[in-house]
Amino acid sequence: MYRGKYIMYMYFSHLKHQVSLRKFVPTVNTPLGSRIKHYRLQLNQTLEEFASDLCSISYLSKVENNQIKPSDKFLDALSSKYEVSFNDASFTFHDEWFETMIDAFFNEKLCKLPDQIIFDVDYKSKLLNLAEAVLMKDFIKAKSMYFDVLSHLKCFTDKELALFLYIIAQIFHEEGRLRHAFDTLHLFNLYEDETKLKLLIKKLKFELAIEMNNHPYILIEYHKIINSCLNKEYYHLAHQIRYAYLSYMAQFMDKDQFDKSVKDSKHFSDSQQAYLLAKHDYEHGAYQQCYERLNGYVHYHRRHYLLAVKALNKLKDKDELVVLLDAPIKSYDQQLRLIVEYLKTKYTKRYQSVGTFIRNEILKSNELADNVEDLLFWYEEGLELFKSQGFYKDATQLCQLIFKHHRQLSNYVV
Repeated sequence: MYRGKYIMYMYFSHLKHQVSLRKFVPTVNTPLGSRIKHYRLQLNQTLEEFASDLCSISYLSKVENNQIKPSDKFLDALSSKYEVSFNDASFTFHDEWFETMIDAFFNEKLCKLPDQIIFDVDYKSKLLNLAEAVLMKDFIKAKSMYFDVLSHLKCFTDKELALFLYIIAQIFHEEGRLRHAFDTLHLFNLYEDETKLKLLIKKLKFELAIEMNNHPYILIEYHKIINSCLNKEYYHLAHQIRYAYLSYMAQFMDKDQFDKSVKDSKHFSDSQQAYLLAKHDYEHGAYQQCYERLNGYVHYHRRHYLLAVKALNKLKDKDELVVLLDAPIKSYDQQLRLIVEYLKTKYTKRYQSVGTFIRNEILKSNELADNVEDLLFWYEEGLELFKSQGFYKDATQLCQLIFKHHRQLSNYVV
């Protein structure tokens, strides 16, 4: 598990504002504008400073944002003033890699960009490098690129903007910021038929709704997205959506009904089947069976690890739990880090300090967990602790805070 903090914090409000400033779709498809902007930013110059004795500020802004193609006269003047020339090569090669990157996300396969794109400074190369970093799960690298790519947002075509927002939503999701991820995917609607990119966006929205326990959205969208995938014969996507749906339905279905639903879904992997059955066991109080089912899969994914940790906590199996806490899964999720730190405090330090931990990290926190299962964990732990110690005011405050957030998540509408 990543133990430090990110290099920077990505504010959703700032992203939303930048998207709102994109009033027009770019009218030219050239690397020149973004390369000129990259050079200007490297010089740490404003539009006014860079355009001085060269052109109007408005003209330079339009060039940088691909609203107009720069004239030969402008390029000659630029070359003369700054002693630099810019290549106006075609974007055909980049556009082909753009589609390759979407296919890589769609099929969950890694792909390596060529050096021509890795080391270029035009906006499409930067966007593709950002996409590759997220695809490779290198979220620290991705966040270090974020603001540079964001500065070129006005150059994006509609499809490029949709991919960019999908990538940023993936980062928010990885951090556990589910509402920000959900909101990000609603900042722009890609008006195309059921393309691979649009289905990826719908799938991520649905998975986020599952984690937030957004019941109305789940009921409305499940059959729509399943049918869209089946109509396009994207069966692997349909299986992933059904997997997410069954993980949600585990809380409502009886054992025989649920076991049959999992068994009938023949394309689930062993780790997926183990998680679903373990999730059902946990929801119905069979904590020992839950943990045993996860044996061999604990470090497969965040959800497997956290479910195993919570089951052992319910069983109060200190020895097994401490071993698991000392070997955390790699994750950038702040809530996972908090839960691990809390349980270490609970089982390896003074029990009295646990109350202080919940007060400081949960009651006084500006960001409660957006994952409902994590939220309920804090509710159960905090309520039991505060009641046992006679801190009824803290218990009441915690309940009110969590119930309010739970209602907001369960009925969340953008």
